[in-house]
Amino acid sequence: MKSFKIKLIISLMFLLLFSSTGICFSAETSIDSYTFMTENYPPFNFEKDGSINGIALDLLGKVFKKMGAKKTLKDIKLMPWARAYIDAQHKEKTCLFSMVRTSQREQLFKWAGPIAPLRIVLIAKKSRKIKIRTLDDIKKYRVGVVNHDIGEQLLIKKGVKKEFLEKVHSQKLNILKLINDRLDICAYPEYSTLWQIANLDFDPNDYEVVYVLDESFLFYAFHTNTPDSLIQQFQNALNELKIDGTHQKILGAYLNQGLPMPQRPMKFVYFDNYAPFSWKENGKMRGILIDVIDEAVKNRMGLPVSHQGLPWARAQNDVKQSKADAFITVPTPERKTFTETSTEPVVQAQVTIFAKKDNPKIKDIRAAKTISDLRPFVQSQYTGNGWAKKNLASMNILWSPTMDSAINLLNADRADLFAGVSQVVGYNINKLGFHDQIIEIPNIIDSAPFNLCIGKNSPYKRILPEFDETIKKMRQDGSLQKIYNKHKTFKHFIVCSTDNSEGSLHVFALKKFDELARKYSNDRIATKIHYRGNKQYPAIKGEEANVNMVMHKKELHLTVVASGNASVKMPVLEFLMLPYMFPDISAAKRLFRSDFMKRKINQVLKKRHNVRAVGWLIGGYRHMTNSKLPVTRLEDMKGLTIRTPGNQLMRETYQAFGCNAKPLKWSKTFAALLDGTVDGQENPYNVIFYSRFWEANQKYVTNNGPFLWLGPILINNDFFETLPEELQLAVLKAGAEASELEWQWIAQEGDAYKKILSDKGMQILELEDKSRWEEATKPLWENFYSIIGYGNKDKGRELVEKAMRITTKQRVRN
Repeated sequence: MKSFKIKLIISLMFLLLFSSTGICFSAETSIDSYTFMTENYPPFNFEKDGSINGIALDLLGKVFKKMGAKKTLKDIKLMPWARAYIDAQHKEKTCLFSMVRTSQREQLFKWAGPIAPLRIVLIAKKSRKIKIRTLDDIKKYRVGVVNHDIGEQLLIKKGVKKEFLEKVHSQKLNILKLINDRLDICAYPEYSTLWQIANLDFDPNDYEVVYVLDESFLFYAFHTNTPDSLIQQFQNALNELKIDGTHQKILGAYLNQGLPMPQRPMKFVYFDNYAPFSWKENGKMRGILIDVIDEAVKNRMGLPVSHQGLPWARAQNDVKQSKADAFITVPTPERKTFTETSTEPVVQAQVTIFAKKDNPKIKDIRAAKTISDLRPFVQSQYTGNGWAKKNLASMNILWSPTMDSAINLLNADRADLFAGVSQVVGYNINKLGFHDQIIEIPNIIDSAPFNLCIGKNSPYKRILPEFDETIKKMRQDGSLQKIYNKHKTFKHFIVCSTDNSEGSLHVFALKKFDELARKYSNDRIATKIHYRGNKQYPAIKGEEANVNMVMHKKELHLTVVASGNASVKMPVLEFLMLPYMFPDISAAKRLFRSDFMKRKINQVLKKRHNVRAVGWLIGGYRHMTNSKLPVTRLEDMKGLTIRTPGNQLMRETYQAFGCNAKPLKWSKTFAALLDGTVDGQENPYNVIFYSRFWEANQKYVTNNGPFLWLGPILINNDFFETLPEELQLAVLKAGAEASELEWQWIAQEGDAYKKILSDKGMQILELEDKSRWEEATKPLWENFYSIIGYGNKDKGRELVEKAMRITTKQRVRN
């Protein structure tokens, strides 16, 4: 036993010793044990005033800190490139930077990065007017390269023989030879060459790129025996610097210095009639593109800018001829021949379809999902639309000189549709006043990025890496989206109507819907609310007519209507009118918040009646008023004539109470009460108040409440589905929230209305025998299951049972 303990102790000591050795070994393979080598390669790495500076150095110092290393930038070795390149391949624990990552080098090193983008080019004096169309042309010239540099390697790879190349050990020597006409061309990364020319006190604008050999990225290159775990630690630290914005700041600090910026603003040119992207207003350019450039280039990058609007062909030509620096558009192959482009898009243009809402082919047009789906239709277009010329040329097109004239053809029913960039076409439809006639089909049939394109001869092209980082940051922090939202000018107008006046719950809900729809759509939705007494938008006919118009989308998109009126056209809603269905208002709220109403009932409304409910209003229990006598018992109803809506169930309910029920349109009710055609009516306190029924001889209010006033906010489903998806969500959210606000408003105002009616001389009465009123209506439930189920009694009963499980948690009444 003693021997076993001794062996165990020895084993533990060995393990501790091994672990200790392991820790030391790990420390030896940490980043501190590595030799970092670089060359004089401004602005990425260079010596100045006895210290090494540059983009790659600043990043490396930050990476060391992130990794917890003791190593500092003073430990970095500045070496000739050829020697450092050989050492990095053959000596372990070495790293060389900044190196272009190529297929030839891929297996020679392990990589971390990228540090920055790079263009490897052939540069010559502008005064020499050298033209290099193919690399065969360089045989006529003296070409300088740096030994083992990427410029030399690319030329050899592309078939240029070594005897045509003059090698030196540093680019500074090449540049001096180029300046003194001892070379015709030098092959090297563009930005570094121009930087060094400037720092030798020569003007980099006297030199030009005559050929692009490659576009790539710079990396940190480690010896192949470097552990993958160490490479990953290094990469993770570098990635964190990119995420937190440090990388962007370092790029900006160097790319805007070293090379002298021109003593003039960066000149941007735009199409002057392409709203909301760019347009001229009172002599000043406005739009999405202008706002993005001001925020990115002027505010964040600190460069002066100018904006000029021109006819589009001229704007492009000005950049081509170096009269302007840049424009923003789709970077086509032709445009890339004379510009350098950003990798980050400024905006994504989306092509959608626009059509007259009453076009007889509208359902077929809505089904179009791709460009080829447009072939069966007559289309209007304008001759300046390059996208249309490319994609629609073989189709049946009515060409017009301008977009406005093409939209006019569409509005005049001479064409079935117009396809174009959603934001631009929508803006012009609004401007022409056709937003009520022409709708946008939300299907995106094509899209294209709009990128910054800077002329190849512009000294500002070196800002592209920083611009990309800036745009990326603006996308992450939401700045780009705010600019887009600001210019979403195509409004989708929703025409609403109710046959009720200011102060009614109908108008209250519609105004809240308008407010919320504007908010959630970023002001892309606007409403026109018609109601009684509104001089600008008077009520459109009565409630029953409004329902019919919304179902068939005739002049009207949305209405608020009492369920009793709606169910005349939509029998499924009759279950809401079953007498004494709701024991309390909270039961109704549970029902209207449920998936049963949002999905099941809406599914029936959409399929059978082409509408959907985006919200449900609650106006309180419907109580009876009359001019004859105080009603507190069921026997008191005998001999009275009570106005009801045209709803059969409501009419039969009052007949079951023992009175005469007379259906009347709402618009005729007040007059009928006044002249004695009917003795009374039934409605919530709110409606009794704003209708001023005390002025129509109504002396008594009986709290019999067989029905809870409920009313859907109904929208035409065809219209709803033409809205872009984000606007559909805005409508649904606005409808739901407007309903909740209306519930709160009614709850606050209910007792106030009751008191006002009492102050106006109306006598408020309670039932003495409420259970008898409920018993009198029991047989009606069974009679209406078939109507609720569209002829299928069992389905009607099942629907009511589901609703009652939500509201009362009890079985259906027999």
